[in-house]
Amino acid sequence: MKEINRNLIKLAILGVAMCDSGNGATSPALGTIMAGMPDVAPSLVQMIIVVPSIFMALTPIVYAKLLDIGARKRTLLFIGAVCFLVGGIGPALLHSNIWVILALRAILGIGNGICLPMSTDLVVDFFEGQERNTMQGFVSATIGLSGILFQLLGGWLAGINWTYTFYAYLVAIIFFAIAFAFLPEPDRKGKMEADEGISNVRERAKLPGKTYLIGFMVLFYMFAWIVMPTNGAPVLVMDGMATPAQIGGIFALITVGSFVMSVLFGPLFKAVKFTMLPISFLISAFGMYVIYLTHDLTIFCIATFVYGMGLGMVMPCFVTKITGIVPYSARGAAVSIIYVGMGIGQFIQPILFKYFGAYSFGRPAILLAAIVLLVGAVIVFIIDRTTPAKYVSTENVTQ
Repeated sequence: MKEINRNLIKLAILGVAMCDSGNGATSPALGTIMAGMPDVAPSLVQMIIVVPSIFMALTPIVYAKLLDIGARKRTLLFIGAVCFLVGGIGPALLHSNIWVILALRAILGIGNGICLPMSTDLVVDFFEGQERNTMQGFVSATIGLSGILFQLLGGWLAGINWTYTFYAYLVAIIFFAIAFAFLPEPDRKGKMEADEGISNVRERAKLPGKTYLIGFMVLFYMFAWIVMPTNGAPVLVMDGMATPAQIGGIFALITVGSFVMSVLFGPLFKAVKFTMLPISFLISAFGMYVIYLTHDLTIFCIATFVYGMGLGMVMPCFVTKITGIVPYSARGAAVSIIYVGMGIGQFIQPILFKYFGAYSFGRPAILLAAIVLLVGAVIVFIIDRTTPAKYVSTENVTQ
């Protein structure tokens, strides 16, 4: 494979990753959408945010099953692209009925749920050794960038008309076009034959129980991590540290911190390997604890950046870990476990935290989440030591 082709494959994979956070386009516009639908209960309008997340959390299971029966990845990418564009742009045209909007948002979630594991899975298909580790970091960083892009576009368009928010998804046409132009179909059969002696693409190695254990730790991390975005805004407003208009810029520091560490993931992983997992938990816990303590906006912003750094380290590390404990044929299914755990962890957090009494909201909730992450650091350290990743290398591999 020529170098230029490898570079184009990288570009194509990042094109897929740029469509992984499209759900966030409506987040900054939610208030405007509520104002534009005065006859609809606010709780129902909020489902515009929630519904895609539910389907995005569950679709990776279907993605893995389709791979098991021999589905081509370019075919799955086409399905994901159609769902993403139809479900994303559709409400701009069909916006008179909230239930139609929610149905289209579910379709968007399915598209997201295909693209999210695929962007990571494709890295495993085409790259090995340290190059794979570095690309996992780039994919994670690109997902963060896509969140910023869609939020900025969605918020700006909502300022014109609330229905225009959904036109933000038009930009995805560019990214999908790049992916289809430069992404070849992975030689899944050839790799399975070479690595495992399996000639039938419908046969794959079984997932060991430890992959589900790692998936649970992803759920555990996201369950605690998501507490800050859901409670940080009320803390800032109630303490008079920031106005609602300033909160979006402050929270952007989460993405900046995550982006920086994702870009640096390759060399950092080469230096410390999977010790990065407990370190990531500790960094996020430290950021949250400082957020809990401080009443100074500058310190709050610095702590928010640090808190975001943890996410930028932990997600590519989890992916590297889970794909490193299974042979190639099972890696698509293993990647799906990561994203199912990620989605479920975010979804159940507000449901379960309401049972924690005084620690269910505001600063106490942030403190509790920091403690949970400290405990998680110990657990993930033990799990890492008992689940060696024999398929991971930090050597440069020439192909």
